[in-house]
Amino acid sequence: MSKLLRKLLQYIILPAALLVVSRVAGLYFAVTFFNLDFFLETKPEQIYSLQIYFTNQTDALLASSVSNLTMFFTISLIAIYFLIKYRLSILAAYNPKVLVKLNNLNLMSWVNNKNNTFLRVFVWITFLWIVSIILIADVLSQNSFPWIAIISFLTTVMSTWTLIRTFEIEGEIIYPHNKISNLY
Repeated sequence: MSKLLRKLLQYIILPAALLVVSRVAGLYFAVTFFNLDFFLETKPEQIYSLQIYFTNQTDALLASSVSNLTMFFTISLIAIYFLIKYRLSILAAYNPKVLVKLNNLNLMSWVNNKNNTFLRVFVWITFLWIVSIILIADVLSQNSFPWIAIISFLTTVMSTWTLIRTFEIEGEIIYPHNKISNLY
């Protein structure tokens, strides 16, 4: 197994686990906080043998929306955290003003290059896209409030754009354009 694939698998485990755990935690929070009536049923012939049913459609919509919102906030906050760390480490490596500002704010620990890799941020942004797709699918099947999917999609697009811009900055630093290459 290649070193890159091994590292990728290490980075995928935590977001995948958090995706499932945050969804279940959001469902638990919705049921307990809003005191929703539900019942469980087992169907061994289906993929998920344990099914959760609510007594009415409004409760199901509320529980699903809270669960989706919890999943979105969990994944997006961590993804944005890693994205900011990665962007600051790239900017600080080549811009002394950023380095001074980080030092003044006592954030120098954020710019260590051991944990700020493009691959880690890319994995988290990919999981942010997965969450967005899940939320859009839930909205299209009328199982969630539309505003949650809209916020998720906009956050995902902005995070992806920021990651691409940061990668372009890093690429420009490593491979600067010269005036001759701009002619072609």
